[in-house]
Amino acid sequence: MTSRFFLGIDGGGTKTITAISDEKGRIRAFVRTGPSNFQSYGIKKAYIELRNGIQFALRKAKIKSSQILYAGFGISGADRDKDFDIILSILSDILPDTPKILVNDTTIALRAGTSDGIGLALISGTGTNCIGFNKEGKMVRIGGLGPLTGDYGAGSDIAMAAYHAAFRYNDGRGKYTVLYDIIKRHFGVEDIEDLIELTYYDSLDYHRLNTITPLVFDAARKGDKIAREILINCAEALSFAAITGLKRLFKTNERITVALGGSVFIRQPKSIMVENIRKKIITKFPNTRFVTLDTEPVIGALLFAYDRYYGDFRANRLKGRLKKGIRKADSI
Repeated sequence: MTSRFFLGIDGGGTKTITAISDEKGRIRAFVRTGPSNFQSYGIKKAYIELRNGIQFALRKAKIKSSQILYAGFGISGADRDKDFDIILSILSDILPDTPKILVNDTTIALRAGTSDGIGLALISGTGTNCIGFNKEGKMVRIGGLGPLTGDYGAGSDIAMAAYHAAFRYNDGRGKYTVLYDIIKRHFGVEDIEDLIELTYYDSLDYHRLNTITPLVFDAARKGDKIAREILINCAEALSFAAITGLKRLFKTNERITVALGGSVFIRQPKSIMVENIRKKIITKFPNTRFVTLDTEPVIGALLFAYDRYYGDFRANRLKGRLKKGIRKADSI
């Protein structure tokens, strides 16, 4: 049995995934803990969730931290230099002697979807982000700092647009949409205005508002015009961000990989939203290849750890085993 291991973490605004693998790509531990985005939940919460994930994973793998050869971290909120300093101080306190690499969680999605980390990752999940790298090592990030900076197209944006449409119909400002009935049925209310209680300061159910996002896709597939417009508007915003990034990194005739990640893209890979994004990007960059992540992005964090330790991309040959191991562990 090998005594040398690699650690990867995908720390997001909804959950944190920690995985440990060995030199042969076998998953030894897979742990899910709470959100670790310090911008949304504070430094203390981020520290606790990252520490718990690492400690639980080490315990599950039955190893010590000294046996970790390299650790790769993809953390939501790692955007500016100041953010990196804060997160690195947390990680250095938890794993002081472990060699490590820290990148934004969008970057590990790109590494998971490519063989060399070159291309662009477009994320729609808890939030949105768009990060790309070219062969010269230039990095471009478009948005990714939240609604204040103009980000649009996340699952929460889809849900909120659906509520807006339903409430506008309810008071006469808008046309009828099946979303009105879907939302009332989903929450079991007769009067849609009762949903306002979920937004009260002391409500413990605010997170439930985003649970209707998949239902908007269902309504769009059934032909609801307003649901389709919501998803098309999100596609417009996301494709514009992607094209803006691609223009700063690549020539229009280059072969490019765009990796689509985040819970919205992963769960709705053939939606009208994705179709429109593909069409708009291909119009400007016709040689684009699209990859929708089919596994947890933590595989990208593990691959970064392998890459850094070995100094090359030899870990690509382990991708299949890593994916299989992660799927199996995630289903337990």
